[in-house]
Amino acid sequence: MSVVIKDFRIISNQRASENIYQLIVNAPEIANIAKPGQFCNLLPNNGAYLRRPFSISDVEDENVAFLYEIVGTGTEAISNLMVNQTINIEGPLGNGFTIDSQKLAILLAGGIGYAPFPFLIKTLNKKKVNFKLYHGVRNSKYLIQDDYPKEISSDDGSIGFKGNVLELFEKENKWEYDSIKVYSCGPTQMLKALKEYFENLKVDIELSTESRMACGIGICQGCPIEKADSSGFLLVCKDGPVFNSKAIKFL
Repeated sequence: MSVVIKDFRIISNQRASENIYQLIVNAPEIANIAKPGQFCNLLPNNGAYLRRPFSISDVEDENVAFLYEIVGTGTEAISNLMVNQTINIEGPLGNGFTIDSQKLAILLAGGIGYAPFPFLIKTLNKKKVNFKLYHGVRNSKYLIQDDYPKEISSDDGSIGFKGNVLELFEKENKWEYDSIKVYSCGPTQMLKALKEYFENLKVDIELSTESRMACGIGICQGCPIEKADSSGFLLVCKDGPVFNSKAIKFL
């Protein structure tokens, strides 16, 4: 797999919601080879030594977009970058989603776990795969504003259905489970619950996992996730971040 490491020019860096930002860079070398579910490692410009992993949120022509929430000094530094400045990016990294063109795609996003789905949706549309998108957020301040039709839940009921994204999915209660495939990204506890729920229903589900990581290419061994059969570990950066749920287990 080709990996690019270089400075890319910033096209846009602005809010996608009250608490979420969208960074767009002109990165043709990444845009031309990226696949939905892959990620890039971004280096903040605040003297940081470690890069931050961001899901590739969208690709449009030569531009690559990333969605992120400010959670520390690194993402805060990235949020202060201006148009025409540059940021050093390593990518694309990891393995992405595998699409089953014969099944309805169910997309379940928790919070900023929405990030990889715009790019996935574009690919589903190109392959003429029908999908349903569900987005669970803490409250209305975290809802991503875009044109994709979605069902919404919020923890506090400030927007959409009051509850979590699995409860929102269950509410419809009209599924032929052998005709769907589930794709999910979100907090680890959410993924753990979805893995158990859908495996009990014998539904194929792919989980986009997250982890702290340093190198992003499997050298530092800093992002292990246990194999389902307890025979060892896989690496989120190199073997993932997207895994079939049957391949891994959560502690």
